[in-house]
Formats: sequence, structure tokens, C-alpha cells
Amino acid sequence: MPDGKHPLNWKQPRRPIDPSTKEVATMTAEATLLARIVADLRAHIESGDWPPGARIPSIRELRTQHGCSDQPVRSALLTLQASGWLRGERRVGVFVVDDPPIA
Repeated sequence: MPDGKHPLNWKQPRRPIDPSTKEVATMTAEATLLARIVADLRAHIESGDWPPGARIPSIRELRTQHGCSDQPVRSALLTLQASGWLRGERRVGVFVVDDPPIA
């Protein structure tokens, strides 16, 4: 369009988030859920429920245990992989690393 006002113009500035809105409450709830899942998975590793090299439950099983959708579980797994607690093998599963970091 010659006037540059395409309805899907990604160059439009983003509106700031108002802290008094439901949007912030949702973001906080998601962060809390993620933190809870990460803490739960780490507790399983630290307690020895999942020893080094063990395959952890599937996303579907973890989703059911935590009563949430796939996304928070995936985010928790990625967080633990990035911090050195887990390693993922495509199409095989996610495993506890042989030498997890000291808590």
C-alpha cells in the first residue's frame, strides 16, 4: 500500500504494558508456574528420583502432573537444559546429565 498503513505493519510501536491490567497478572502467573515446574523437576533430580542418565517423563506426562499446557513444561525443560541439568536428544527424549551442577 502506498500510504504505509498496512494492517499487519510490524513497524508499529508496541504499546507499553499497564501494570494495573490483567495482562501483567497473566504474565506473573505464567512466570510463577514456570518457576514451580523448574523447582519440581530439579527436586526430582536432586533427590535421586531421576538419577544421572535417567530419561525424564514425557511432556505429556509432565503436563498432566502439573495441570497445565505443553508450553510451560517445554520452557521449564529448556531452562534446565540451558543451566546444565538436562540434555535433550531429538526424537529420543530428555535425560538427566551425568554430572548435574551443584545446587
